[in-house]
This record gives sequence, structure tokens and C-alpha cells, in this order.
Amino acid sequence: MRHEKIIERDGKRVKICVIVSIGSSDKIPYRTSVHWSELGKRTWHNVTEDNRDFRKLSSEEKQRVDHYNQLSLVSEQELLDAKIEAWAKTKP
Repeated sequence: MRHEKIIERDGKRVKICVIVSIGSSDKIPYRTSVHWSELGKRTWHNVTEDNRDFRKLSSEEKQRVDHYNQLSLVSEQELLDAKIEAWAKTKP
């Protein structure tokens, strides 16, 4: 299941996407990503898409760098709120 939360600030729209995998064998049952767009534009950009060196990192380093880049646009509390909203949607 996918949940998106859009926040407007500083001339940008910031979209927090939370993907919840129910019944999956993954260690972490959810994934988060943060995208941004200029106000009035349709194109969304991922926070790590312009970093070519990102592809060379190990998976653990990628997770750490991605989380650090996400925090450049949103706070920990906003990420947590989006995760809670996504989990609330999964309840019957």
C-alpha cells in the first residue's frame, strides 16, 4: 500500500511517500522516499537523483545517505507522521 503526504514550504512542494508491505518477509515492513517539486510545476525530483556517486555506495551506506538527504527537506516528526498515517490506513 502506498501513502503520500504533500507539504508546501519555501516555494516548494515536498511529497513524503510511504510504501507499506504487509505480509512481506522484509526486515523493515515499510519504505519511505521524499520528493520535491517547484510550486506550479508537475515534475517531482527525488532527493538523491542528482548524486552520481550514490550508485557506488553499499546498500547500508545508501540507506544512511538517503535518510540524511530526506532530513534536508522534512523533519523526523513529519516522516513519523506520514508513517503513522500509512499504518492507520492498513487497519480494517
